[in-house]
Amino acid sequence: MSSTPAEEPKEEEDECKLEFNIFGELLDDIEHENVGIQNPNKSASKKDIDSLLKLIGGFKHWPLLNEDCKIEVVKYLDYPSRCKLERCSRADYEAVKKTPIEVYSVELFDNEKDPYTLCVEEFFHHDFISGKRFEFIFSQHGDDTEVRWTQNVSKKRPKSRNLILKSCNYYEEAVKFGEKWMKKGNYEMKRVTIEMINYPVEISQLKFLPRCKSIRTAADNVETFRWWFQRIPDQLVDLQLSTSYENRDNWTIPTEFLNAPQIMLTPEFYFWCRAAFTDEQFLNLKASKFSFDCVNVTEDGINQYIKKWVSGKGVENFKQALLWSIRDWDQSAITRGLELRPWDTDFETEAAGFCSDFGRVCGRGTCYQISSAINPYESLTLSLSAVQEQKEEDECKLEFNIFGEFLDDIEHENVGILNPNKPATKKDIDSLLKLIGGFQHWPLLNEDCKIEVVKYLDYPSRCKLERCSRADYEAVKKTPVEVYNVEMIDNETHHYSLSMEPFDNVVVRVQFHHDFNSGKRFELIFSQLGDDTEVRWTQYVPRKRPESRNLILKSCNYYEEAVKFGEKWMKKGNYEMKHLTIEMKNYPFEISQIKFLPRCKSIRVAADDVEMFRWWFQRIPDQLVDLQLLTNFDNRETWTIPTEFLNAPQIMLTPEFYFWCRAAFTDEQFLKLKANKISFDCVNVTEDGINQYIKNWVSGKGVENFRSALLWSNRNYDESAITRGLELRPWDNNFEEEAAGFCCDFERVCGRGTCYQIYSKIDPYESLTLSMSDDCVAIYGTGKRTEWNGKTYSNYSIP
Repeated sequence: MSSTPAEEPKEEEDECKLEFNIFGELLDDIEHENVGIQNPNKSASKKDIDSLLKLIGGFKHWPLLNEDCKIEVVKYLDYPSRCKLERCSRADYEAVKKTPIEVYSVELFDNEKDPYTLCVEEFFHHDFISGKRFEFIFSQHGDDTEVRWTQNVSKKRPKSRNLILKSCNYYEEAVKFGEKWMKKGNYEMKRVTIEMINYPVEISQLKFLPRCKSIRTAADNVETFRWWFQRIPDQLVDLQLSTSYENRDNWTIPTEFLNAPQIMLTPEFYFWCRAAFTDEQFLNLKASKFSFDCVNVTEDGINQYIKKWVSGKGVENFKQALLWSIRDWDQSAITRGLELRPWDTDFETEAAGFCSDFGRVCGRGTCYQISSAINPYESLTLSLSAVQEQKEEDECKLEFNIFGEFLDDIEHENVGILNPNKPATKKDIDSLLKLIGGFQHWPLLNEDCKIEVVKYLDYPSRCKLERCSRADYEAVKKTPVEVYNVEMIDNETHHYSLSMEPFDNVVVRVQFHHDFNSGKRFELIFSQLGDDTEVRWTQYVPRKRPESRNLILKSCNYYEEAVKFGEKWMKKGNYEMKHLTIEMKNYPFEISQIKFLPRCKSIRVAADDVEMFRWWFQRIPDQLVDLQLLTNFDNRETWTIPTEFLNAPQIMLTPEFYFWCRAAFTDEQFLKLKANKISFDCVNVTEDGINQYIKNWVSGKGVENFRSALLWSNRNYDESAITRGLELRPWDNNFEEEAAGFCCDFERVCGRGTCYQIYSKIDPYESLTLSMSDDCVAIYGTGKRTEWNGKTYSNYSIP
């Protein structure tokens, strides 16, 4: 831990160079030297060699290996390690250069929002979350090409970096770069995505992709599809073909092309375009899961397809077939000769959960269950729906109508909201009947009873009920909505569907369910438009591209309108939401209606002054589950949460907190924290304080279920003072051999400094990991007592 604060930015910049250097050798055709790539023949540093030694087991006999043997070893190195090795000697450089890289996927797609931008993505691992991937954005810059990428620097905001390639076309340069990675992987990647309407086939170097199992490509002509099919195997795992949105309803893949083995033999395909399958082709498909816009398949073809499955002659492991069409199908012809079980009240009672999930995920038409003649316990669901443009538009209106009553302060009438007192339609009433078990005695219930029933309805169902009568409207209005989470964030920068350029905005998100993926949420974006406020949201229409919709609120400030709208949802939920996120630089306290949030258990607040934090703390309970405090990136290294404020019970008592800012904890405060997981930029905590914190845990006096404590700082800590009086087990060769998988995972997830294992005096099978690096002292609870097969041992894992 010898570095000084003045040295850190330089080291961070060097790390950033190295991060991009892993792509260096492949950038030689796009102004290699502009990226600051190190010469492949430059001697490796001691740090490079030490890092590599851990991976290849030492250099003792390395020079004696011939090139073929070295290539076999290099195959097991990841790409950054190969870059280190290739700088050790000319022979090593040649061995690395001749070793194919395992490239899992390559993606090239052009940006339909900006006709002069194209994105290239490379994946080195099947798991996207692994992080083994990178992305470049190519765009035209006058006569030149600009290449942009994101650079991540420790403890700083990610930065966008770029280089300029002189006198060249961005489209062609992107394709050359993508194909160079294909070549580096010996053209053996498993997956390819090419969403470029005008792929420049005339400059392509592709001959064949022998290992390709999954391909997604977009085109407006069949010859482009044919060109790709000539370069991939006949037998795929899945296939996706699409055309531009403008052409989806009029351009058709011709019948003769659909005989291609890549279509007829693939087990799964999805076409975002019209496909002229004949009945014969449709019946000969081997796919167990497919979807396409139907042109020529007839009712008889569909009927025969179902009968083949019923008699045991259908495709193996059938999953689904979606035939999209707006034609007026003859349902009696499709179901002729089939034994049908309609989805009546009896079936929906028998399979209530399934029917509800099916309607939510797949949509709901006229549904029948069709059982197999071979095994009566197996069945298909046939869902027939009439898709019509007017009905789609009505559904879109209804989708936003669920927010209607809360838009009354922001030009309610501009959204086309249905009048709450308008009589409900038959469809509204039938839908509600399924949820509340009938209206037979509903009028006899008093308002309190109705409110108890309404509590169990989701929000769209409440909106249907409130239109049935004035009394029902009042009952719904008086029933709190279960709002789980409210977020208000200013100046988010990733609204690319609205604008490629950053703009001042406030995002309001409301979530009704603890699971974000449930879809029970919505998002509105508020921005200034002259003297007015523009509110935008995304509208989804079946089989169409999501569209941005908006309304204009006259003569008002977008910042205040966003806050009023967010707080209105808090009020509708009786201020009882569990989570709250407020990342607004200047929250307008003077117009706020918030008094107290009694059920709030998790809060994330960003501010540049302690009074804003104090204002929010006065409105939340003392006992939280987790707490996050942030300041803006420009202030993170200068602004500090003062010591006196840190005595707040919301900080001292919470079991988990994370501060993206400096916090002036004293040693005394640090030792009294109840949190088992903490992180903050450390100002005043001393080596003695850290030492005592660890000793408390060792003697059984630490916090219960301790997980981690991360103290970020650039100061030059005295390691001997931190470890004084502690029994340490260094992470030497013996320990790394004993816990090899854990050590590798720890370095990948937590980073690696000088590491020690420190064991509990109460239970020697329990231990901490102390990791000291240039910018952080980290303590993790990693060793846990584990019993298996009658034996007790320490199991090491990252908390």
